[in-house]
Amino acid sequence: MKRLIFVSILGFIFLAFNVKTINDNQTTWERYFLLGQVGEDWAMTSCIAKDGNYLIAGYTKDLPNKSFVIKMTPDGDTLWARKFENSVVSTVAAFTICSTDDNGCIFGGFSDELNLVKIDADGNLVWNNIYSEVQHVLRSIKRTNNGDFVATGYKYPFTSLMIRIDLNGNLVWNRADPSFRDIGCFVETSDSGFIALASTPNPQIIKLNKSGTIEWSNNVPAGYGPAVINKIGENEYLITGLGDFIINENGDIITKFNIPFEPNELPTAFLYSSSTEEIRYMVRSTYKWLPQTVVSKIILYDLNGTILSEKLIVDSNNNSREIRGITQLYDGYLFTGIRNFDTATEQSIGKSMVIKTDSLLNYKTVGISNNGTNVADDYSLGIYPNPFNTSTKIKFNLPSRQYIEISVYDITGREIKRYDRMIYNSGTNELIFYGGNLSSGVYLLLFQSESELIYKKISLIK
Repeated sequence: MKRLIFVSILGFIFLAFNVKTINDNQTTWERYFLLGQVGEDWAMTSCIAKDGNYLIAGYTKDLPNKSFVIKMTPDGDTLWARKFENSVVSTVAAFTICSTDDNGCIFGGFSDELNLVKIDADGNLVWNNIYSEVQHVLRSIKRTNNGDFVATGYKYPFTSLMIRIDLNGNLVWNRADPSFRDIGCFVETSDSGFIALASTPNPQIIKLNKSGTIEWSNNVPAGYGPAVINKIGENEYLITGLGDFIINENGDIITKFNIPFEPNELPTAFLYSSSTEEIRYMVRSTYKWLPQTVVSKIILYDLNGTILSEKLIVDSNNNSREIRGITQLYDGYLFTGIRNFDTATEQSIGKSMVIKTDSLLNYKTVGISNNGTNVADDYSLGIYPNPFNTSTKIKFNLPSRQYIEISVYDITGREIKRYDRMIYNSGTNELIFYGGNLSSGVYLLLFQSESELIYKKISLIK
């Protein structure tokens, strides 16, 4: 085999090789992450950065908890991952995130203070602002038409909250209303006000003006349990939850839809997905407890209640999965959540989970080939988890029995690990990479077969 000359992490010089950058040769994938020290992470939400990459936010179950943000490419590669210490930012659990024009984002969530955090395109802290010293939970943050940002949630003990800031984090206004316990999802209206979902604790729909003052509130029909609101027409809004219904800008119900749930099935996330006003789809995630596991299901259906696609989120080891967030992509959907129990070891492994599906909810599962066998018809390389803490698994599929060589380099081009060149069988093979003695940072894994060369970035976070 001809030798490779390593230039830098940004490029290589090759001789007589077929060069391929790993992206699974398709647009769907599944990834796991473990950033915390205690083995339980939650990926709660996501958004699309202005550069087209994906931003994933959540938290670790370290004591104290720590917020994290991960930036990924549409091919599922990790660009960076940032874990924010409690001594740096007050938000210890990121529940909501919104992209900014500089390819960064603003996020918030659970905090002992009313806290919003801005990071740049590389995950560096831009500002970390405290707006109140009372414990808060922020559920949703969105950008307004004039470029400001509005966040909703509640402060203890259960007083609804809505806050408006500018791009630099300066406070425009802060509204707290004890007549409502909580404000969740919201949309901006044509008069620059807002229609939002609230609770008293009974579900309510409320209208606020552009200054955050409540103009009206209406009860939600019994049994409908709203979770998400979307604007679908000039003065029409679709509300989705245990049942779906459409209201006008005055809060009057125009149409109701009854979407059936299975017994003991609980909804966890919703998304309105529409290609035209005539074709209106919903994506819903649910879960229910079974012996030793949680079964999650994602469903694509139209507003007539017709199920267009339905997928169980489960793997061959019967690991529990729970979806907590859904983001619509140009060519599919991004689901965030947790794989929280491994029945093979009876241990809670709590890895954050990110799944990218196509428009019909199909996706490629980790470690399982498309035809359900262990025989690969092409080369593929996966590293899970990535980012990792201490160790990670290197999985690769081979179409035939052959010699393989794997090396790991640091960012300066220094080789830090070389696995013995040896013959591996066709199908799925696995190695463990230990990084306990290495510094946090980005490394490059190089995979060489008799005819292929694949390289992939890996991130070590301690």
